[in-house]
Amino acid sequence: MTASLKKTTARLALIYCVVAHFSVNPALCQEPGPPILDLKHPHVPNRILATFDDASFHSELSALSPALLHVRPVSSLSSDWIIEVQPHQTGSEIDLNSLAKLAVSAGAKHVEPDYLLSVLKDPNDPAYFDRTTWWFNNVGQNGGVTDADIDAREAWDIQDSASDVIIAVIDTGARLTHEDLKDNFWNNPGEIPGNQLDDDQNGYIDDFHGINAINNDGNPVDDHGHGTHLAGIIAAKGNNAKGTVGVIWKGQIMPLKFMASNGSGSVSDAIQCIDYAINKSAQIINASWGNVGQSFFLERAIRRTRDNGIVFVTAAGNSSQDIEETPNFPASYTFSNIISVCATTERDTLVSFSNYGNLSVDLGAPGASIYSTYFRNDADYHEISGSSMAAALVSGSVAALIQKYPDAGYEKWIEAILQSVDSLPALEEKTVSGGRLNLNGALRFLQTNEDLVPAHLQWLEGNRQIRITGSSSTLYAVESTEDGKNWIFHQAVLTDFDGIALIPMSSTQSSSKWYRAITVE
Repeated sequence: MTASLKKTTARLALIYCVVAHFSVNPALCQEPGPPILDLKHPHVPNRILATFDDASFHSELSALSPALLHVRPVSSLSSDWIIEVQPHQTGSEIDLNSLAKLAVSAGAKHVEPDYLLSVLKDPNDPAYFDRTTWWFNNVGQNGGVTDADIDAREAWDIQDSASDVIIAVIDTGARLTHEDLKDNFWNNPGEIPGNQLDDDQNGYIDDFHGINAINNDGNPVDDHGHGTHLAGIIAAKGNNAKGTVGVIWKGQIMPLKFMASNGSGSVSDAIQCIDYAINKSAQIINASWGNVGQSFFLERAIRRTRDNGIVFVTAAGNSSQDIEETPNFPASYTFSNIISVCATTERDTLVSFSNYGNLSVDLGAPGASIYSTYFRNDADYHEISGSSMAAALVSGSVAALIQKYPDAGYEKWIEAILQSVDSLPALEEKTVSGGRLNLNGALRFLQTNEDLVPAHLQWLEGNRQIRITGSSSTLYAVESTEDGKNWIFHQAVLTDFDGIALIPMSSTQSSSKWYRAITVE
């Protein structure tokens, strides 16, 4: 028997083992060597993921048994492939390790199960007006602590919308007709809605607002509720006298569905959504889901988001665990574009169920009893708790930063979020920043340039004066800081008709590290 024939025979034997009922004759499938796959975490029962250096492998692999094996790419942005056994061809048992060995014999460099990921749970809008939305403006309602909020009321005076920013919510989809969301969905500029054509030739028909990776179509309908809830936290329409309000009052939510009605979805479908977001120029990805299993393929996809400058916001998880000891992915990945978020209460404590981690979890944000849009009808609202909700608040906050400072880049946007937190005893040694999200602080942090000295503010060292060159007859406030977070007010001054003002500073006032001049409305 030739070596080639032996190799083909061995592969056919492996195919048999993949689809056979082992109870019939287990000895036939006793492959030497240890199992390749780690199957202790939830996974799709008939599918593996594999990466190959040579893309020609799949025709050879499929030809071995086209009736049994289906081989297809994960997405257009990678060399990763899905290999699955056709469900109707099998019984109740599928030997994924034999399938993995078959892939390795065809040249696969890495194989793993397709793991399952799960959900982690002054406008005139009624929920803001009646103080239901404590996380925006906490005055002690419902037993809360005054100012245990993200200072949204103050921040909205600076930036209340992000109409140019695309936020991909990769989740269970969204209710596209909801009264508080329908005006704030992204519209695909390359697609004509409802014509049953793939106008932009990306493989999806009528993907006008997003995609459904489960069905491979352009209908990201929410049959669970989680995605709709997150969309409302980020961008429920503000000042429309309906329901609630999001962090941003106007924005572009891109709903990308990979989780079904049970709140679970595969890594391969999540990657499909991630790569769609990259291709369609999303600037933020909200990933309020996770699994304790580490996926090589998901990690590669998130690396692509970093390489494209996308901020990837993820929930720390809801298992009351230190994720330094029990990692939860994607929150435990260490890419520079990831913001991992735990959940806090209206009393500025860590929510009892929330995960934490002093190296992996960046900050906290409100995540207890969060009221937002829901999926059962077009005027449905619901209260949910979870680090998912906390992550959505951060996503909305990043959107406001991007809208206000579009050229800063993802590292500066993330720095502003982390450097401006409100420090909390409950988050010391539990998060990287030791604090809770403060949107107003983040916006003010980026009101200055890279060294925190505005271009229109200049030191005159000889006589300890600050020269402001700005708009004619405009009132500016001068502030200084030692840490980039806590700003001290010094003086307000009106520029002359040439837009110039000189402000004398004492030796004490001129010893601060950074200065800025802020326009006073």
